[in-house]
Amino acid sequence: LEREAVANKLPLNTVIDVDSYGNIKELVEKGLGYSILPFNAISREVREGRLRSWRIAKPELKRDVHLVRATDRPMTNAVSAIEALCRQTLLALAETGQWSGATALGKSTS
Repeated sequence: LEREAVANKLPLNTVIDVDSYGNIKELVEKGLGYSILPFNAISREVREGRLRSWRIAKPELKRDVHLVRATDRPMTNAVSAIEALCRQTLLALAETGQWSGATALGKSTS
């Protein structure tokens, strides 16, 4: 967000920086400000009429999401199975449109 604001010469007036979607949504619901969040993080609140959202078209904002794991831990059958399940779930959400705006870029197995 900061990079796009600078590139487009748009000032940001950040009063508070919170890392928890739950806390951010609560502050916005109480009328204490605005936020930029991915739609999948607020879809329930929008559906219930607790929040209202607008899509930001220009500049288009994108973010990469990565499935990560520790390299210093053994790759057990259980870890491998959970990793495969996460990959399948994330790809299915992106491919079916349930994850609004998501695009599956790769199916890396590394």
